[in-house]
Amino acid sequence: MIEQGKAPGLSIATQWDNVFFDFLLSGLGHFFNLFVAARIAAAAAVLIFFWGAFSFIAAVTDSAPWLVTPVLAAISYGWTFNAGLLNYFISIGLTFFAIAIVYRGWSRYWFVAVLLLPFSYLAHALALCWALGAAVYIEIARRVPSLVNVLLFLGGLLAIVAVRFYLRGHALTKPPSHSAMFYSGLDRVFFTNRYGIVVLVIWSIILAACLLALSR
Repeated sequence: MIEQGKAPGLSIATQWDNVFFDFLLSGLGHFFNLFVAARIAAAAAVLIFFWGAFSFIAAVTDSAPWLVTPVLAAISYGWTFNAGLLNYFISIGLTFFAIAIVYRGWSRYWFVAVLLLPFSYLAHALALCWALGAAVYIEIARRVPSLVNVLLFLGGLLAIVAVRFYLRGHALTKPPSHSAMFYSGLDRVFFTNRYGIVVLVIWSIILAACLLALSR
């Protein structure tokens, strides 16, 4: 209605981050009704995240991660999706694609990674910041000895702790009253806390897969 001038006194503000999904939904709305457009846009968001995560894991492990596909599917339809944080959801998926290219060192495809970054920013700036930091970390880790890699990893952990204390000292913060499932990251898999046994089974599968991979 605002675009058609049917809402006097209202205008659409210009914004270039956290709006990718909104643009996608608006564009689809020109061809479908809002109900159908929302379903198509949400499905596109899930596919971007799923295949982005799949590509990232494949790049790191040097093999297609079909064994963890059910877990990826559960995460794709988990808390972040149900909470409606779809711009962040899409941005993370796009940055996964970009980081996969950087990690594999495919120099001839770097332009693809660079082209993905503006779209990632359009979706959410936070994921883009993570992608740039991860790319820098990967490149440094490749150029230094193994011992320095350990120190680099510990330095990253210390930086996270330092940021935490800085924010606590310079911003009004309140510790969240979340369950252990939230802090484990599995809240992204389930929208409620009613599936404790399923969470336990998934963690068991993940642990078994890690032990199997280390034993090879």
